[in-house]
Amino acid sequence: MSTAPAPTFDPNDNNAYLVYIPSAVFVVICPVLLTLRLWARLRNGGKLGADDWTAIAALVSGPCLKHAVFLSGHGLEFLTEQY
Repeated sequence: MSTAPAPTFDPNDNNAYLVYIPSAVFVVICPVLLTLRLWARLRNGGKLGADDWTAIAALVSGPCLKHAVFLSGHGLEFLTEQY
């Protein structure tokens, strides 16, 4: 029985594209699902509960936190001229 060769590591390899597709999918799916959830809740005369408000806060705070981290410059010391 043979074993597979060990993968090689290339420090110049860029795998950023592996994040783009899931990010794009979730940027579209999450607001749609939250809107459908709120619509279904309110359509039947129900009130928004703590779980609904938590989901709204999570959907809004995610991009806000991302921008705050980006604007703070966190992680910029790891970037080099090649990026």
